[in-house]
Amino acid sequence: MQPMFHIKDSLNPKRLYRIRNQNKQEEIVEMKQEDLVSLSKFKQKVEGLGNYIWLATEKEMTRLKMYLYEQTETAVEITQLGWQRKGFYAFGNGVFDTEWHPVDEYGIVRLADKGNYYLPASSMIYRDDDKLFQFERRFVHLNYSGISMKEYFTKLVAVFGDNAKVGICFLLATLFRDVITGYTKSFPILNLFGPKGSGKSELGHSLMSLFIIDNTPPNIQNATIPALAELVAQCSNALVHIDEFKNNIDIDKREYLKGLWDGAGRSRINMDRDKKREITAVDSGVILSGQEMATADIALFSRLVFLTFSKSEFTDAEKKRYSELVDIRKRGLSHLTLQILRHRAKMEQQFVSNYHSCLSDIIEGLGAEKVEDRILRNWIIPLAAFRTLEGVLDLPFSYQDIRKVTLEGIVRQNAECKSNNELANFWNVVSFLQ
Repeated sequence: MQPMFHIKDSLNPKRLYRIRNQNKQEEIVEMKQEDLVSLSKFKQKVEGLGNYIWLATEKEMTRLKMYLYEQTETAVEITQLGWQRKGFYAFGNGVFDTEWHPVDEYGIVRLADKGNYYLPASSMIYRDDDKLFQFERRFVHLNYSGISMKEYFTKLVAVFGDNAKVGICFLLATLFRDVITGYTKSFPILNLFGPKGSGKSELGHSLMSLFIIDNTPPNIQNATIPALAELVAQCSNALVHIDEFKNNIDIDKREYLKGLWDGAGRSRINMDRDKKREITAVDSGVILSGQEMATADIALFSRLVFLTFSKSEFTDAEKKRYSELVDIRKRGLSHLTLQILRHRAKMEQQFVSNYHSCLSDIIEGLGAEKVEDRILRNWIIPLAAFRTLEGVLDLPFSYQDIRKVTLEGIVRQNAECKSNNELANFWNVVSFLQ
């Protein structure tokens, strides 16, 4: 037995060993701590891999462990991809701090100043098991594409217009979500609304391609709340796309979506630890698309950044531009994600001041127009993220462009909120009188 790594974890610690038998056959084995405490479990684990027989007794087993533990290097398993508190961004196949660090064949990344980390999805131990780590194997940095940021975002705006500008700003804000929510305490949901064939889901796919190639969003109609909670919790400072929203979804799902705005995930009893209540993580930016406006619950509607897609018939030139965009995003765009992440220090230093300056600017632009405060502040977050990074990123539109789009979006969403709220009040009166 050759010791490789001790995977440190408070709940499920593991150890990696290379084992060799007398016929020079080798295997990499991942053992839970309980497999090394019991001789019978140890034998069951190694013999399950093939012709590996332990001939010694438990006494020799203990002496062997004393030697092996001294020789074993320690690593920490990364269970949630995306931004890590230690100061780096994790993909399924490596991590990024100021430069890219790929995993080795055992799924280990060594960072000189931050320690060793384990990404099991990229380990040769699980290479042949397709059912495990499905999300982690798609959330990877492959670097197949060499397109520049300005070129891709220009094509995105050419296809989706002003909606793409808001989507790009939302993406910038999402990559630094922890910085933003540290001040605002809330983070909006990007809502893409329109008829079938209008391109709403395609904008979601185009933004998701900075993290996942050919992402398939779950249908909210047939997804359970635990599945949605797991989807949102599996990465930090990244985008998650949920599709096919309709007003007739279960009220529990609607309440869960409302909770995403202020970071309140699903409450559950933790059966693995101390059987106390815990709340699932909400560390991602959420894109919600569908063919119905979220007006069944106006409190949910006011938590959205609401974008409308009205056009469903396109010219040949528009179809060609869309086909070019699809070809580009199929190669993956995670290299653009790394370019944006380099400017985290600027976001930490300047977001709050830019948030206040954008808020003052938009209130001045609205003039006498009165709007709901929650809607106003939802739109300010992506605008302030854009203003913070405008000087260091090569983007195809200016602050004045996105300011105009933001003003129009706030006024439109506030008008929809008012009219639908009045309608709800009318039916409440009818219901009461009946």
